[in-house]
Amino acid sequence: MDDPVAKPSIQTETRFYTQRIGKAFNLTARIGLMSGSWAAGFQTYLPPNGCKVYNKVSVSAKEGGCTYATNGGFFNTTSPGCLADLIVDGKIYSITDAVASSVALRASDKKIIFGYVNPQEIKSTAFLSLMSGHVWLVRKGQNYVNVSAEKESVGTPFLREAAPRTAIGARADGTLISLQVDGVEELYKGPDLWLIADIMIQLGAVQAINVDGGGSSEAWYDGKVINTPNCADNGVFCERPLTSIICLKA
Repeated sequence: MDDPVAKPSIQTETRFYTQRIGKAFNLTARIGLMSGSWAAGFQTYLPPNGCKVYNKVSVSAKEGGCTYATNGGFFNTTSPGCLADLIVDGKIYSITDAVASSVALRASDKKIIFGYVNPQEIKSTAFLSLMSGHVWLVRKGQNYVNVSAEKESVGTPFLREAAPRTAIGARADGTLISLQVDGVEELYKGPDLWLIADIMIQLGAVQAINVDGGGSSEAWYDGKVINTPNCADNGVFCERPLTSIICLKA
């Protein structure tokens, strides 16, 4: 897919799904759809001091000039630090050397790519933006959870956990899909990763990866938080301070 030339535009949707594992909770999904130029519209973002500080999604989204934003890569919750491969505006902030699925904006042709990027490629600064997650959800339009979990050494408990989730993917026409689904870990409420992959496929994704979730999972649009984040995993509204976000601009 070549980088679309049109100015980015963003639409939002809310959809409802039924939990598969455990109780049949109704789950609320927030969806951001970005069409148009990836180079102009897609960005990873960190606070001014990078991985060394925490910021709420709502604060970083405003600082970064985002139209739509979600939480981003995995991070250290005890002291500030990024636990994901991360490039922001062409600058490398974190390299983990782990096998991890990533979303990246390539510098040479402004293409969005999904999948595995080796450390040598990351160090080559061939990317304007890059963020790794855990588990390549959808590959070539198919649920890829089982295969990627084995490649990334991700155990079944993580795959099956009922928890809030955040993911990013793309359709064949280049539309980016930002997906956030609410849940409450204390109540064992939320989608497992197989369900997240299937939702992405229903939304038309041909590629998608899972990023940080749980108490970090949050969606922000046009100046306000649009989901119910619960940083203490107990269902009480609370934004978790974190490091990186995914930022979509229109």
